Amino acid sequence: MRGLKRCGVATLVRDGTRFSGAVEADVAIFYGLRLGLGGVFETYRTRATAVYVDLGYWNRKPARDRFGGYHKVSVNALHPTAYLRAGHPDDRLRRVGVRLKPWRERGDRIIVAGMSDRSAALHGFAPEAWERHAVAALMRHTDRPIFYRPKPSWDGARPISGTVFLRGGTDIRGHLHNCWALVTHHSNAAVDALAAGIPVYCDDGAASLLSMPSLDTIDDPPLPDGRDQFLADLAYCQWSVAELASGACWDYLAGEGLV
Repeated sequence: MRGLKRCGVATLVRDGTRFSGAVEADVAIFYGLRLGLGGVFETYRTRATAVYVDLGYWNRKPARDRFGGYHKVSVNALHPTAYLRAGHPDDRLRRVGVRLKPWRERGDRIIVAGMSDRSAALHGFAPEAWERHAVAALMRHTDRPIFYRPKPSWDGARPISGTVFLRGGTDIRGHLHNCWALVTHHSNAAVDALAAGIPVYCDDGAASLLSMPSLDTIDDPPLPDGRDQFLADLAYCQWSVAELASGACWDYLAGEGLV
């Protein structure tokens, strides 16, 4: 609200848990999709403009600091894939300390990065259904060991037959050593994998723009060009709370014609 005020934008505050379904403004800004905000998202993205804010791609909010770190900002979609390729400089990427590594030429494992039960339901799946389907497909196309790494914050994950179960830890980078490829529905782990030079398969999410076309290419995945530009562009889709409060994020979105 402070940032919008500095940009001369009038604001209203509404309780998302009591959303009436009525469109009251040109833009709705909200954090996450819990407690009724899914309805706000669907209504505003189809009838006005929805600005969806959630955990960032890098240097994201620490567990005990609600206003720390970086937060993803995506317009009219859960992921900014529709407008991502925009030729941004790499200044924001360098600011968060991301360094692009060469494509890996070897690796002894494939990691399947899973969703939580809530995220699975949001995308129309039963818990771990997508991951089990992906593992079955991988076993038809590769003899490499498959490691299942569930979302660390979800306590309900269970081992998947035919995989090594990776439990514990919250940073995917610790599991990417000697990784041949990473497979996920939409996890941000794919963004970290691309920066580390590891090919990815994604159905959705920002990294889907550089995904291999199908799992039958897992043993000889294409290595797409443009990783450096992709990561530089993605860094313009996350903002700190200080940048939100200064109006810098809103100025950027307005300058891009997104709001």
